[in-house]
Amino acid sequence: MIWQRFIDNKEEIVKKYRGDQDWITECVRYKARIWPYTWCMSYKWEFAGDFDKSRPPECYRPKKRIKVPKDLRIVVFHGKPNPEDVLHNSVIKNNYL
Repeated sequence: MIWQRFIDNKEEIVKKYRGDQDWITECVRYKARIWPYTWCMSYKWEFAGDFDKSRPPECYRPKKRIKVPKDLRIVVFHGKPNPEDVLHNSVIKNNYL
């Protein structure tokens, strides 16, 4: 059980992993059945490119013109920008509005 392993080795795990998701991923890496990568992609990592949070949202620009996978189901927004900040982005405008 993941929780019990964590409790039993908490100090060691906290030093080794950046967060709980890294620890959980390590625990289920070879046992979990996950969906294809292209079903769920990060806006920040796959679409947004480099951006400066201090700049206004209209300054967020995509890395390059990427082809959206036909089987993409979910675009994840974690941290900044928020979905409403990038409504001008063609990936969002053409596929999710």
